[in-house]
Amino acid sequence: MDIQMELYRVFYSCAKHLSFSRAAEALFVSQSSVSQSVKNLEKQLGVGLFIRTTKKVQLTSEGASLYEHVRIAFEQIKAGEEELLSLQNLEAGTLRIGVSDTLSKYFLIPHLQTFHMAYPKIRIHIVNQPSPKSVASILSSEIDVAIVNLLEDMVNPLLSVHTLTTFKDVFIAGDAFSALKDQSLSAQDLLALPLISLEQNSTTRRFFDMVFSSLDSPLIPEIEIGSVDLIIELVRIGLGIGFVPAYTLPTHSAVFPLTLNFDYPSRAIALIYRKSDYPTAPVKKFSEIVQNHAFF
Repeated sequence: MDIQMELYRVFYSCAKHLSFSRAAEALFVSQSSVSQSVKNLEKQLGVGLFIRTTKKVQLTSEGASLYEHVRIAFEQIKAGEEELLSLQNLEAGTLRIGVSDTLSKYFLIPHLQTFHMAYPKIRIHIVNQPSPKSVASILSSEIDVAIVNLLEDMVNPLLSVHTLTTFKDVFIAGDAFSALKDQSLSAQDLLALPLISLEQNSTTRRFFDMVFSSLDSPLIPEIEIGSVDLIIELVRIGLGIGFVPAYTLPTHSAVFPLTLNFDYPSRAIALIYRKSDYPTAPVKKFSEIVQNHAFF
């Protein structure tokens, strides 16, 4: 049975107030309009809903039974509207952020602190994972927003992509390779050295492979590991040459960047979320904070 919701709204108000005139005032319509709506509903349902007398209005047994269901429905609608309002006002809700370990440490934390101080009632769920996995998680709606090391093949028409900054990667060495400080190295020179890289599922490793592939020099690292900070530590103790984002170096004075006689592109860090006409309030505010603050 397909009955207009408006008729139920009028019935709910009449049953709640047990007065057609008070229902009309609450609904900002005429009393005759209320009476006509009730008659239409009774006709469509085939039962009487109210007992009308000159002094008062009472629910019939059928009307009382229907009212219990309608009351619950309208109270749930009101609760839903209030919950949505709380979400829009950032008084409730959850923000799921995908980010790699490196970007968490060197980029996310200060922005996360700013967001939390401004909107302390928003629960934050951090999913630490490589950038390609974060892209997949956005597309599958497992997370709401991500900060990623961006490569061209990660761009998708379903994603809203906001470039935050660009950076260079550097090859680094420790004291065990101090003789390299005054040298200008070729790709072949680097390949003759023990190289330390991230694992193959990371964006940095994919970029690293692309750099050498473009130079017709296949890359075979001696050590593969899952953390940029661990690469720096292994370089520091002399296990080999590392490849890391330049922004990770200022706190590591025991290592130094190598000079090269070839160049390779800069990379971008981007904020991404799924395209929508109505992105959630936490996503919008987090995006604004990240885009309006300095990178490092």
